Amino acid sequence: MNTQISACEMVITPKVAQDLLTRNIINRPLNLSTVSGYASDMVNGKWQSNGETIKISSDGEILDGQHRLHAIIRTGVTVKILVVNGLPKDSFKTIDTGMRRSSAQILGLSGKQHATIQAAIGRWLIIIETKTNDVSSRKSVTTQEIFDVLGRHPMVPHFASTISSNRAIRGLLPSGAGAAVVLAAEKYGQDIAEKFLAEFSDGQGLKKGDPAYELRERMIQNASRVAKLTTSTIVAITIKALRAYATNKIIGVLRWSPNEEWPEV
Repeated sequence: MNTQISACEMVITPKVAQDLLTRNIINRPLNLSTVSGYASDMVNGKWQSNGETIKISSDGEILDGQHRLHAIIRTGVTVKILVVNGLPKDSFKTIDTGMRRSSAQILGLSGKQHATIQAAIGRWLIIIETKTNDVSSRKSVTTQEIFDVLGRHPMVPHFASTISSNRAIRGLLPSGAGAAVVLAAEKYGQDIAEKFLAEFSDGQGLKKGDPAYELRERMIQNASRVAKLTTSTIVAITIKALRAYATNKIIGVLRWSPNEEWPEV
């Protein structure tokens, strides 16, 4: 039997979302991280309609859209979403089989240079700002949040370019550590952050106790380890090294535990 497929924009209140979810029978397991990301955008007024639809079968079952519906219920926010009704029930097998665009790809499409590095820096700026620690490596960060944080930190493109053009830095530090550099540049001055990166990258004239030396040696050791330091740890000790460098302090071994708070820049 042929079923008429129709589409319309619906105002989805929490009550409507709850009613729709009663038909959620054959959907994939709920990803709470995805729900949290959508909820964050919705409650902060950053949610944008982009043509993605809630898909409903000819039997009235939800085929796609449960994460958005759960986010609406969680936040109590009302959202306009395009809803498609009357789809064949077995069409769920073809939903979300294409490649999703990453935040870096979207940044690149918007014209940002060194988009992958900018996306990584933006993600870790958000993680530091929200004061999450080692579980932050799994924190859900939306593309809209990354666009917002890049807008608040205008030095990101400059340091993304610096990291991209310096093979030594790229070989030793993950791109996310650029978040520490950006924050240090904002607090102590761009020239301080640039000088630190230059000394870190070439290692010339450094001695034990110099912050750039200690970070460089730690990263060289890390490169040869089987069990690598987490990105959280590297970002944290980069912050410590930059703070010591900017305040002319000698340091010993750089350490940070996932149980600690993020160090102050």
